[in-house]
Amino acid sequence: MNYKKIDNLITEILNHLSTLTLKSEQYTRFVWQLDGQLLFPGLVWLSEQSCYPQFYWYQRTGAEECSAVGMVKSFNITADAEQFLSQYPDTADVRLWGLNGWNAVGEGLSQEIKQQATFCFLPRLEIFRSRSNVTVSLNIDGEEDRLNAIAFLQQLKPTSQTTLSLSANIIAQEHIPEHDEWCSLLTSAIDDMKAGKMEKVVMARETKLTLSNPISAAEFLYISQQVNHHCYHFMMAFNQYSGFISSTPERLYLRQGAQLNSEALAGTVANHTDDIIAAENAKWLMEDNKNQHENLVVVDDICQQLQGAVTGIDVSSAKVIRLRKIQHLYRSISATLISPSDSDCLQRLQPTAAVCGLPRTVARDFLAKNESFSREWYAGTGGFMSLNKSEFAVSLRCAKIKGTQVSLYSGAGIVSGSDPEQEWDEIENKAAGLKSLLEHN
Repeated sequence: MNYKKIDNLITEILNHLSTLTLKSEQYTRFVWQLDGQLLFPGLVWLSEQSCYPQFYWYQRTGAEECSAVGMVKSFNITADAEQFLSQYPDTADVRLWGLNGWNAVGEGLSQEIKQQATFCFLPRLEIFRSRSNVTVSLNIDGEEDRLNAIAFLQQLKPTSQTTLSLSANIIAQEHIPEHDEWCSLLTSAIDDMKAGKMEKVVMARETKLTLSNPISAAEFLYISQQVNHHCYHFMMAFNQYSGFISSTPERLYLRQGAQLNSEALAGTVANHTDDIIAAENAKWLMEDNKNQHENLVVVDDICQQLQGAVTGIDVSSAKVIRLRKIQHLYRSISATLISPSDSDCLQRLQPTAAVCGLPRTVARDFLAKNESFSREWYAGTGGFMSLNKSEFAVSLRCAKIKGTQVSLYSGAGIVSGSDPEQEWDEIENKAAGLKSLLEHN
């Protein structure tokens, strides 16, 4: 049978499920390998569904893409998710998708706070593309849940030929903090650094936008994906007009078995549509001591955090990554894990110095006392975990959507030589990557 559309396969799955009887406590995963026959149903298809939660994932190289919808199980603690996966070694590629917030992991945080900042789930239906091969997976937790799965599949809407657009304009804007408070906070942080209290802190800003019409997370991410290239694009939609999106260039880590790959993406300069000017900016970035120092601080922190958990750390030479609005300094870091564990990797690596500061506990304490908004999902991570492979991207260039209210987030790494006005310009450039998508409607 040729499954040109997901609708045809859904009908086949429903027929198959109606003939089964499962054990009451038996978790079962049904998998259909389609080898590229299926036209991949991405954000457009997800936006048409009324079942939640929904998670969308696009790996920055374009090699992997996933649309996950519906929920069989959810987890608020990473170790619990890891424990669940460990019960099914014969299906080591089962993936749990979700978000880890700013307070999901880290030293000195209560278990109550951590439980409020992680949400990952085993989806009811997962459509996954690896290059040109497409896999459709259905998860069912026992005989009673088989009936739930049938009801779920019957609710799915057929595919259509529509595209997504943003029919909303910005009618109000508020920065938290505003410019003068930002400069004052940065001056205070720089004073602490000059006094030897910390080496770096990443100060951030929330920009609250009020829109003329409500938008969905899928609509916003779809438009972002068209213009923000070489990025991870992921979305968690909790309902039609509530969700979180990120178009981020930065990987926290990729784990394949025991092989771990992380990176330092820190140090920023503006991009330009003129290639000559962009190249001049990139050359300045490579030669600027402040930005090189900022990047190496992140490298050193990652290497230090991995001590005792890995063997053979390797760090690449620096290069410049060019994005739509800005350019970054980049170094890759690879190592071999002694005992692979995603909860341990997240505990060690999140948050990196690129989104928090150094020393980590001192910088985090400074932010807790001085930052005038809650980061929530911002500067956390989004992605997936499984027994054989896990990947998490850092939640940057991101937005929280709630109807007509959209919050954008951007941050800047502050060191003793930072200039508050220049750092304000940097977070303006970073926020423009998503804000500009709402300014031309």
